[in-house]
Amino acid sequence: MYKPLGDFILLVLMSSSAFSDNLYRYKNDVGGTVVDWHVPAEYAGRGYEVLNAQGEVVEVVPRQLSAEELQNKDLVERLQQDAEVEGARLAEWDKFLLLRYSSVEDIDAAQERALRELKIRLRYSQAISACLVVDWSPCSLGLRIRNDGVMRHSSRT
Repeated sequence: MYKPLGDFILLVLMSSSAFSDNLYRYKNDVGGTVVDWHVPAEYAGRGYEVLNAQGEVVEVVPRQLSAEELQNKDLVERLQQDAEVEGARLAEWDKFLLLRYSSVEDIDAAQERALRELKIRLRYSQAISACLVVDWSPCSLGLRIRNDGVMRHSSRT
């Protein structure tokens, strides 16, 4: 009689821990940034960031140090300071993004505006390039030069 209740409680506890509010940001093998609900074991040693539900950096987990690096106390301290500075920088960047964009739709709209602007600049550059390629020589304009050096339109003599 108590087994189904125990199974239910176990299921609830497991599901709540599986869907925590934190996300993890790490670099994959090709250097791309990945945001996921967990960090695979092969990437955990490289370091990662813990993000809260709002996307703010909560914690920066530094990469694992090699045995040689662990022996060098100065290097360890410098790496810890670098991790703290990087965490503060990322927190400031996250605050800036949250102030600038209130939703994912705002980010998508900003991306669309930037792409439209780039397309307009590209078309403008292509038009300028096409004008520079035009042959402006007298012959291409239908002009001919007489022996006395005067230019006349080819339809006139």
